[in-house]
Amino acid sequence: MEFKKPKLEPIYRPTRRKTNKIIDHNIIDIEETTQTFTNLITDSANMTIGTTNQTKKPRVPWWNEKIKEAISNKNKALTSFKKNKTSENVIELQRLRAKSKFLIKNSKRESWNIYTSTINGKTSPSQVWRKIKSLKAYHVTTT
Repeated sequence: MEFKKPKLEPIYRPTRRKTNKIIDHNIIDIEETTQTFTNLITDSANMTIGTTNQTKKPRVPWWNEKIKEAISNKNKALTSFKKNKTSENVIELQRLRAKSKFLIKNSKRESWNIYTSTINGKTSPSQVWRKIKSLKAYHVTTT
């Protein structure tokens, strides 16, 4: 089995021109030369490799600022515990871990209650199935 050679010639020409511009200018300013060279590499990589769209993970409905703050405080307590392993730091870490778990658990429960309260005897079967599919992480638009 033989592989085809990639057609990189259209990319080499502009890269050579840009490289020659850097060499011909005899730029004395090292920062300008570095920036020009960095841009050259970045542009070449974008032309040959391309870029991807990085999508963020979908936010969970139960996440809120209290949970964010509790987890941040827990992580700070964990860092201070790792630096200084005293009994006070252990107790503080355990307290903040328990608090963050409690907040997450309650928030999940409230979110689930709100979610399920939208389903009742008058809800159409199509809406019920849409909700079931959304639990499976299908991308379903609600109307």
